[in-house]
Amino acid sequence: MAEAHALTASFPPRPIAVTPADSDRIEPRRLLAFLAMVFGMFMAILDIQIVSASLTEIQAGLAASADEICRGRSARGWCSRSRPQGSR
Repeated sequence: MAEAHALTASFPPRPIAVTPADSDRIEPRRLLAFLAMVFGMFMAILDIQIVSASLTEIQAGLAASADEICRGRSARGWCSRSRPQGSR
């Protein structure tokens, strides 16, 4: 009996389960806004990838040269980087 008491005395008591405080919880409205932002950013990146991958097909469909596609100054740098090598 003394051995059982000595064995249980060496272990600390179990902690009581603590529920998170109200300040630790995320409001549903903020969570919804965050998820909407993540989804929107994912869709924007997906759109850029699709356009980048099909830029040559779009150019062929419009029967336009690379200079006609990238007419603006700001777009010229983006188009020149997205063209395949040797198509300049």
